[in-house]
Amino acid sequence: MSGRLNTRGKRTMKYGRVEVRAKLPQGDWLWPAIWMLPQGNSTNSNTSQGTGVYGPWPVSGEIDIMEARGNLPTYPAQGSNYVRSSLNYGPFAGGSTPISTGTSTTANLLKTIYGWVFTKRGNFADGFHVYAFEWTGGWMRFYTDDRLQAMINLDISSKSSDSYFFNAGGFPGVAMNASSGKEVVVEDPWSTAFGGSAAAPFDQDFYLVIDLAVGGTSGWFPDSVGGKPWFDGSTTAMHDFANAQDTWSATWPSSADDRAFRIDYVKMWKLCGT
Repeated sequence: MSGRLNTRGKRTMKYGRVEVRAKLPQGDWLWPAIWMLPQGNSTNSNTSQGTGVYGPWPVSGEIDIMEARGNLPTYPAQGSNYVRSSLNYGPFAGGSTPISTGTSTTANLLKTIYGWVFTKRGNFADGFHVYAFEWTGGWMRFYTDDRLQAMINLDISSKSSDSYFFNAGGFPGVAMNASSGKEVVVEDPWSTAFGGSAAAPFDQDFYLVIDLAVGGTSGWFPDSVGGKPWFDGSTTAMHDFANAQDTWSATWPSSADDRAFRIDYVKMWKLCGT
């Protein structure tokens, strides 16, 4: 379940600054997020969200400016006293992604670079905070309220450096296709495609997304942690979640202001010349 606003086909940016002042919701299994997806070559509504100039998600990347959980600070997997930023990308499109042939078997070759900040006093649902993202072809910075509270600070130099996203991914040289069982070479999809720069895949236009989800089966809420009433891989996950409504809804404040994801303002500045 999710409520979502986005600027797809209306406002995009390649390099610049995004700033959102918001008050996060309080309540078990609430998942507020401020993030960005690639605009791609088309604004056609039939084009899948997340499909950018390099291909479908996650090949064209995903930028998560802020994600949080509405569970109380006592929640073992980072509750409402934490906020997190991340970059997500990978060399194969979701759904067709090969399985690594390394020592561990994974569902995909998705790379996530992440960081967080936390507060020792109260939580981020107690009041409004500024969540910001600054971005050029040479660096990326995510922070809360001020630059001293940075969640991610990245320098991007050249394709031959460790900072190049393909190199930072640590992808195996060979992987196995999940459907055919055949081995395939894991190649850099950004090396020459569309003139990809050292910042690829984060060197294209992205649009802004603001949403509030409830529950979910992506792993954001780990199984068997904090009394979670469903399992991500279960065919009855949604039913199990609904059956536990009396339990989790009791943690949601009676005040609509306190259980809502409240947005004071959204500001976007595009870097001149981009």
